[in-house]
Amino acid sequence: MRRLPPPPPFDLQEPEPVLGLLRFAGEHAGFVRRANEEYWSWDELRRQRMPAGSSPETAWSAVRLLRWSNARPLPLAGARGAPFVVWLTDRVIRLAIEAEALSADPFRTVPDAIDPATARSLAAAAREEEATWSSIIEGAAVTRRDAIAMLRERRQPRTRDERMVVNNYRTMELIEARSRQPLDPELIREIHRSITEGTLDEPRDGGRLQQPGERRVWIDDGQGEAVHHPPDARELPRRIEALCDFANSGEPWMPDLVRASLLHFQLAHDHPFVDGNGRTARALFYWYLHHRGNKLVRYLSLSREINRSRTQYGRAYLVAEKELDVTRFVLFHLQKHEEALRTLRDAVLRRRAEVGEADLALSRWDALNLRQKSFLHRLVRDTGRVWWTTPYASEWSVAVPTAGRDLDSLYALGLLRRTTRGRRFEYRAVEGLGEMLATGPLPAEPDPAQLDLLDPCQPLSGRRS
Repeated sequence: MRRLPPPPPFDLQEPEPVLGLLRFAGEHAGFVRRANEEYWSWDELRRQRMPAGSSPETAWSAVRLLRWSNARPLPLAGARGAPFVVWLTDRVIRLAIEAEALSADPFRTVPDAIDPATARSLAAAAREEEATWSSIIEGAAVTRRDAIAMLRERRQPRTRDERMVVNNYRTMELIEARSRQPLDPELIREIHRSITEGTLDEPRDGGRLQQPGERRVWIDDGQGEAVHHPPDARELPRRIEALCDFANSGEPWMPDLVRASLLHFQLAHDHPFVDGNGRTARALFYWYLHHRGNKLVRYLSLSREINRSRTQYGRAYLVAEKELDVTRFVLFHLQKHEEALRTLRDAVLRRRAEVGEADLALSRWDALNLRQKSFLHRLVRDTGRVWWTTPYASEWSVAVPTAGRDLDSLYALGLLRRTTRGRRFEYRAVEGLGEMLATGPLPAEPDPAQLDLLDPCQPLSGRRS
């Protein structure tokens, strides 16, 4: 990532220049309003078409004057100790309030959409997506397809990158379990230990703040040039305490999404750990929304949306650090949250359609018994759930051998995937199960090797219960 050019000098101590900047802001109110609505950086503003007779330096200074006169200082500091500021612009407030209003009742978000099984499935899918994309953002060499298959099959990770995904998934469960307690340094360390277990060169670095005298982790632009130097390690304990105080306090007031975004930003800015800072920072965002009772956060994957705009993500960090103004980062975060809510809405509508189509389609599957139809109807709602003979037999009050025949015949028809865990077979929905049911049974004959599985009177050989 290339470095941003520094902003021009801007001195508010001289009255004449200040009056000139205010005059510029009044005469070119549309330009200034657009600059602050989009929250242009100096690099972006200087590339715009300037009002007649104006220089980029004058326009930037006028824009900055209005920003700093409206911004509020935060109890969070940059690397050199100066406080960050944030401006709760109309756009920031609107995005935050709209998102929080939607999050107040997940069952009416799109409206009356989510039954309990669908809700459980969507929450599991969101954890899978978040675990995968948060790892990929930090360089994990995995594909989404393989990572999610590993999580659903509960397969042990074989590489460090797969371990990152598993750790992220478990950490999402951890932060929800810890959401009722206030934030303290030990919880931050626990989150970091969870997210980095088995992935660090030195296992003792899990949950350990960097110490004075150690080489601090800095971020470069890909060509060896530093774009971010974190604060001195001697300051880290004090900074972590300040971050916890900010999370637990209601002062200064701001919407929950804004405060959660600032926790994300500050932890990554301080870079207190040898590795895993970005993943820990995103986990803090989730922890705070769970802590505040946000009912939709468990169904969202913010990292999936961030991954689609990774260049903007990095630029939002750099602009905030260079200008000591985190408003641009907050806006980026709110936009990604809005996109995550739209993704959730689309997923819910799609799942509702699949369930409705499955209701109609299953009536055409004459080869299936009522148990199997009921089972598939449930599986369309909760595609990530794992089944084996014992819970199936219990749910439909049949003997274990009968459950095995039901499940194996669905596997033979290509409606289930089957894997082995220990001495039992486990069954999951195939990808696109709802679409497969909607197309109806295939006219072709099944695999001759599987014909015995379709005959309920034929005894099974080699059955594992």
